[in-house]
Amino acid sequence: MTADDASASIRVPPYLLTEGRTSPTVVLALESRVQRVVGGSLSSLAGTAMPEKAAILAACRMPTPVVEVAGRTRLPIQVTRILIGDLIDEGLVTVETGSTNINDRPDIQLLERVLSGLRENR
Repeated sequence: MTADDASASIRVPPYLLTEGRTSPTVVLALESRVQRVVGGSLSSLAGTAMPEKAAILAACRMPTPVVEVAGRTRLPIQVTRILIGDLIDEGLVTVETGSTNINDRPDIQLLERVLSGLRENR
């Protein structure tokens, strides 16, 4: 086993990544799209032991849903939300909710397509 293999198998408990916090500073829906700020200063991450934040930044070079960032980084969704909130506070990430519906309700046609897809995959 090499040093890289050993470090890849070490899992950090989520409460250490979030410094014990259980909720983000920003409310983020699963479908909220986040994107790394172009030209944003990465100096706040330089020299830190937060490869998870660097992975999140790498995952959101383009507008990416929060849930997809969690999947790409293999972090629990709540941990991802908290770390993205930190990155927003640091000015490294922006968020767009993407809600274009006047009533702020999901589109019925979208819900019907999702339901149809779920029924097909039984």
